[in-house]
Amino acid sequence: MVEKVRINLSVDDGIPELMEHLACGRNKMGDYLSKLIRAQATDDNTATEIQALDNESLRLMVLGLGGRLRALEGEVMRIQSQVAAMIAGR
Repeated sequence: MVEKVRINLSVDDGIPELMEHLACGRNKMGDYLSKLIRAQATDDNTATEIQALDNESLRLMVLGLGGRLRALEGEVMRIQSQVAAMIAGR
């Protein structure tokens, strides 16, 4: 059996009735609240992991864009030298 701890909470008006309804009974309110808090903690961990993955994907995208920029700079230099050669050949 899971050990239970008694706590006192102050909540807004109407919350006890709402919790009783969501938990499907007054005697299940503690279990409902425990599950809700555990789920929220898991979601926070997931959100942190997603944020880390988002940061990594952004970093990789920036690196890719830097590589494409260097390739475009090389192409512009090639075109400039071709134009310079055409001007010199007139």
